[in-house]
Amino acid sequence: MLWAEYGPTRPPLETRFCLDGEGINGRMTGRADLVLSPPDQLPTFPSSSLQLDVGHVSAYEAALSLSSSASAECFTSLMRFTRGRARVILVVGQLADDSSLISFGRGWTPTLVLREALERLTSPDTVFILRPHPAEAASFHNFAAGQSLRAEVDGRDDVMIIEELGDAAYAACIAVASEVVAVNSSVCFEAMLLGKPIRVLGSASYMPASDDAKFPMHARQLDCASIDVLLTKRFIVGSEFWTKAFWKSRAAAVMQHASFPAMLPRLPNAHARILGRCHDAGDGILGVDGIGPLPLHAPVGEAGGSFDQLSLVSHSLQMRGWALDPRTGGIPAGFIFTTGEHSIWSSALHARSDVARHLESPKALMAGFGINVSLSDMPSASHLPVRAYAVAVTGDCTPIDKVWWLDPAEGNFVRVSDST
Repeated sequence: MLWAEYGPTRPPLETRFCLDGEGINGRMTGRADLVLSPPDQLPTFPSSSLQLDVGHVSAYEAALSLSSSASAECFTSLMRFTRGRARVILVVGQLADDSSLISFGRGWTPTLVLREALERLTSPDTVFILRPHPAEAASFHNFAAGQSLRAEVDGRDDVMIIEELGDAAYAACIAVASEVVAVNSSVCFEAMLLGKPIRVLGSASYMPASDDAKFPMHARQLDCASIDVLLTKRFIVGSEFWTKAFWKSRAAAVMQHASFPAMLPRLPNAHARILGRCHDAGDGILGVDGIGPLPLHAPVGEAGGSFDQLSLVSHSLQMRGWALDPRTGGIPAGFIFTTGEHSIWSSALHARSDVARHLESPKALMAGFGINVSLSDMPSASHLPVRAYAVAVTGDCTPIDKVWWLDPAEGNFVRVSDST
């Protein structure tokens, strides 16, 4: 289960709690059932309202409603700086002693990310917004790293540094940005939920590794980094650092709720992570033990259930008008646990009824653990090969022996093989 905690400097924009798959700085180690109180009103940021024109206002005004310390000055300055520019790159700084950056950054630092972005993405119609971490002044080590970051852009007129703290500053930066770049900051996850393309160069709990990790910053944007694309393909909420050893050392509280010990060695991917025992909830719906009920129309966290990333995913989908299934505690119909070459597990959320009707064997897919993704086997860029596995209550992992192609253009699964 992914841990949740209030951020050290400010709460995230959409749900006011911090998603922390790494257990940031070890503070949330072993906490599997943390329940937090959400704000009275959760804002919605439709993707269509975040274009480079008047869409800024709605995102910004939503942030204003969350923060009493918000200032319009930051937003006004950003609008003035980015006016007439077709491309706005937001580069997000992180603390030098952040455990997720140290352990899962793949050698990338905010300075290296900024340097790479300036080298690869600079063009006449591009400007950069640099957002250093607001808590960097709290220690000399972080302060020195922040000064190094600023030194990279000294004298450049195509870079604006944002020093203002608070939710509104983050909302304004994301609203005006064409895309967001970072090592593995959770700001990228928030930007993704707001419909912005992101580039994550390190490992992140919300983003799989991709070819861009080997060839960072090349011309195309990360197709798999758009929330709308992920919701039609796969929604990655894990990364390769979730290993069996990691679970043994950091997630004992979760293991007592699931059948990890017997299951993990038999899963097709050694990085696979099981959130809880699965059971057939009827009509092809997968139920997961260990997750508290999540009412269809109640704010996340008020049902006494676990306050985890599944709740955020469900809530995000609910805000976008996707149907949630009360029989699974609010998890969307069509929920699939998966693993890929670089990810731990993903919830392939195909919750729309029109997609569900196209599934030839929805029960098999919805009960799936361990989907293997082989990009080399794709017939085209618009198809995703899916290998599904059924998991019984006992924890056994049995191949379904069917290969499915997910066609995002058609919005359905097509079975192309009856063999493994």
